[in-house]
Amino acid sequence: MNQEENNQPRRSRRVTAAPYRYDPAAYVHTATEALTDEPKTLREVLARPDAELWQQAMKEELSALWEKGVYEWVEQPVHKRALSAKWVFKVKRDEKGAIEKYKARLVAKGFLQKPGIDYDEVYAPASSLVTLRLLLSIAAERSYDVQQLDVKTAFLNGDLTEEIYLQPPDGFEDSEGKVWRLHKALYGLKQAAQAWHEKLKTSFATIGLKASEADPCLFIDTPGGGKTYVLVHVDDALIVGPEAAVGSIKRRIASLFDVRDLGAPTLFLGLEIVHNKCTGTLWLGQSKYTANKLKQFGMEDCKPRSTPLHANQQLAAEGEKITAPFSEAVGSLLYLAVCTRPDIAHSVSMLSRFVGDPKKTHWQAVKGVFRYLQGTINLGLMYRKDGGGLVGFSDSDYAGDLMKRRSTSGYVFLKSGAAILWGSKLQATVAVSTCEAELIAGTRAIKEALWLRKLLGDMEDVYSTIPLLIDNQSALTLVKNPAAGAQTRMKHVDVQYNFARHRVITGEIDAQYVRTEDMLADVFTKQLAGPMYRKHRDNMGMTFKK
Repeated sequence: MNQEENNQPRRSRRVTAAPYRYDPAAYVHTATEALTDEPKTLREVLARPDAELWQQAMKEELSALWEKGVYEWVEQPVHKRALSAKWVFKVKRDEKGAIEKYKARLVAKGFLQKPGIDYDEVYAPASSLVTLRLLLSIAAERSYDVQQLDVKTAFLNGDLTEEIYLQPPDGFEDSEGKVWRLHKALYGLKQAAQAWHEKLKTSFATIGLKASEADPCLFIDTPGGGKTYVLVHVDDALIVGPEAAVGSIKRRIASLFDVRDLGAPTLFLGLEIVHNKCTGTLWLGQSKYTANKLKQFGMEDCKPRSTPLHANQQLAAEGEKITAPFSEAVGSLLYLAVCTRPDIAHSVSMLSRFVGDPKKTHWQAVKGVFRYLQGTINLGLMYRKDGGGLVGFSDSDYAGDLMKRRSTSGYVFLKSGAAILWGSKLQATVAVSTCEAELIAGTRAIKEALWLRKLLGDMEDVYSTIPLLIDNQSALTLVKNPAAGAQTRMKHVDVQYNFARHRVITGEIDAQYVRTEDMLADVFTKQLAGPMYRKHRDNMGMTFKK
């Protein structure tokens, strides 16, 4: 560089005008391309009659990137490569299916990143469905206000510590061949979620919101009039607390991030919420999702049945092979089972064992579960103000698995009159007695209870004993009596019952006996006949949406 060039003022690399360099001439309109609800490529966008709406969405996305300082235009360093990006187009709809807006999101191709060069830490926690249900049960119990916020372009708030370059998106290239130097996290980057969570946690701390140790996505505010809670799932936030406190938190969060106030939620993470503070009830279900899945698998006109599977029905590994979409169907049912439908948890657990090699009998069983859902589309969990405190049930089905003779553990915890946590799982080892199977199931339930106790401690400053009901007297004796197992044939599971017994002795768990006919967890270990099945289903707080 000569002296004259040195004396010239240095030109800023940052473009001050909005960086729209879209060139429609670079693409060919093809009117014969298929019109779909959500286009996959920019070429497809330009061939559609609603192209202007999509182009406006793209401009809004680029404007948001620019305003948040996500990038700057720079010359690409010789020793650095630039990642490529793509557009992802999405039609956002409300709970009735009507179009709310067209959304175009620029996503980096993070699969091209190299560890130690483009990223380091990538882990980011996700909120637990158990925490969500527990929070909603508290809202019903205390007649709390429930409000929802949406953080706009959430990931773009995360700060990058790595040096990352990106090729400009198609149609918006720089005439001088420059690239983007990213300063903020962009969707698609491996570290984007982690950077956003760190930004969220540090920002919330400045306004008095402290993260729970049991669930790092639950933030708690402790003003003078009681606690208020904020549960964050990526860019969706649910705020629960006294009405005045909820309003205050909404304003404080809005001072940190660009948010959309969605008011009282009717749909959160795909789950339908019907909250009635006057009656002190809150219903949680997935009616629309269930109806969509029935239609997807051609079961929308099927004949309903009273139970998911027949009483004591067993599934064998042998049989005629099929080409039906078995894994997709089981995956859809599994999502229902873990969100709002504990009544099908055991059926789905059984079916999941055959995903690798499904047979005709297994597909018939899947159709049986869909037939049950056809008659219970509007069934969900109803939390009530007078529903009562936290209580757990633990049970097992001894050697119920015909192939490996393993037992099934089942457990369920209720609060405010409905289930908040449940599980049905094949035990990892073969139990040699009913007592051992019950002890293994009880130990697993105790582990879940201890986590719930810790979460409730963060939320309510209450470290009370959690009642756990068991219907096996031998297992109860082992758990309560320090000397009971010393001279018995249970020495080989010493660690199991010592762990459980220690938690009972310290007062964290109160193990109690319950009659087998009143054991709610029975529905998670075996297929029951209609009357008993419906009894346990009703006692878990499952009711139809009104």
